Amino acid sequence: MKTLTFQKGDVIFAEGDPAGTMYEVERGSVGIFSGSTKLAVIGVKQSFGEMGVIEDCPRSAAAMALEDGTEVLEYDGTEYFEENPVRVYLLLKQLSRRLRTTSRDYADASRVAKEAVKAKQENTPYSNDKLLVYASVWRRMSGA
Repeated sequence: MKTLTFQKGDVIFAEGDPAGTMYEVERGSVGIFSGSTKLAVIGVKQSFGEMGVIEDCPRSAAAMALEDGTEVLEYDGTEYFEENPVRVYLLLKQLSRRLRTTSRDYADASRVAKEAVKAKQENTPYSNDKLLVYASVWRRMSGA
């Protein structure tokens, strides 16, 4: 394990990079991005980069420091899990929360999209209330 310090806007890793390490935020925050879309904000004592280590595949998103002085602990491979097995449980809880949020956002977006398609097929106007719901779902999913 080693400690790394980043300034706001520094890229910790890019989408497509090899994934042999994972990280835990000690200070500041880290944004996870796919292209220009912010997928998540990772705060103190939260980990990121675990998917590539677990699956042994390239990074599926980029990680960028969101604050000056962001400090992260970098762990090689499975060192994070081997060093403290309790972390496995904590990581599973974190992954479960992320999956629950993603599933809810996907369900909301799917529902809104189906309603919009149906309104278009029926040639009926899509209400402003529904557009507000759509905008709310989009903002939540994009981090805007």
